[in-house]
Amino acid sequence: MNNKLSYSNLSNMRSVAERLAAGKALRQKVKRSDLGVYTPASNRPDPLDLLAAQTKTRLSDLIPVYYERMLASPFAFLRGSAAVMIQDIASSPTTGISVQACGDMHVSNFGVFASAERNLVFAINDFDETYPGAWEWDIKRLVTSAIAAGRHLKADKTLCEEAVRATLQSYRQHLHEYAQMSYLELWYAQIEEAELLKKLPDEQQQKAARILAKARERTHLQTLDKLTELVNEQQQIIESPPLVIRAETLSDGRSIVEALKELIQSYFASIGSDRRFLLSRYRIVDVARKVVGVGSVGTRCWVVYLEGKDRNDPLFLQIKEAQSSVLAPYAESFQEGRAFSSHEGERVVIGICANCAT
Repeated sequence: MNNKLSYSNLSNMRSVAERLAAGKALRQKVKRSDLGVYTPASNRPDPLDLLAAQTKTRLSDLIPVYYERMLASPFAFLRGSAAVMIQDIASSPTTGISVQACGDMHVSNFGVFASAERNLVFAINDFDETYPGAWEWDIKRLVTSAIAAGRHLKADKTLCEEAVRATLQSYRQHLHEYAQMSYLELWYAQIEEAELLKKLPDEQQQKAARILAKARERTHLQTLDKLTELVNEQQQIIESPPLVIRAETLSDGRSIVEALKELIQSYFASIGSDRRFLLSRYRIVDVARKVVGVGSVGTRCWVVYLEGKDRNDPLFLQIKEAQSSVLAPYAESFQEGRAFSSHEGERVVIGICANCAT
């Protein structure tokens, strides 16, 4: 009699020792030195053509902002051009191991955030491009961003190389630790405040501790003061064209508030009853279109201001459009055994859950 859960039948149930041996064997297929080789294709597309193709599905009035933000520096260009980088590296050798890749793993996508329990944790916060793919793609983008960030900050070649080596050493160390954990330990594993401080040099720990202490003091009321102003006895989101714009209707004539109410109701249907009950007690007060990030500029994004019992009980939600992942055209061989989504928003949620679980 088979008592295993159905999903377990799809899982690789080899022991840790067997998985380690299989991983080392892959070095004969793809040597580590091979991963550092990059030869531009003779028919390499013009990067500007790739970016222009992306803008065809974005809001035309925000395209100048998209290009302006990438023109700020080479690092900013790297942030906004995930489509260019994956096109360049997709044909490079990989070990063939399939993961739920982040797709846009650069250093600016990491930060310290509050968990559901209000604890500060170190994590990555952007999964717009998540898709089944090669683990090498994420690592290459991460270390490339470390070099680009270092150069932007005027670091010399030696310091940039040290940053890359430290990044890879930490990645390797954490993977080794995670491989030894039980599945439940791995599910609940987090890089919390104390562990993050231990990773920093002694001379940086006090400064980081002050930053974390300041982060813990942030409240919804501080966000309220920053994002809204009082107009006719009612809080409204502060406009800052073209980055934050209030509008009454969508391009098809529908009321924005009514359209977002409908969208939020569909969101309620997808979450647990505890969160559904909490969110249902809030009412929409104001909405505005907002420009976010670098690579996302031009996609549709709304910030929604809600109130609970009164104006001292604010809640802000961000509703962001998800377009197709830049990894999708290159990832067909990595999709076996992976969950498929019915739309791009679900793809992002699946990707976040898969990364949390693994």
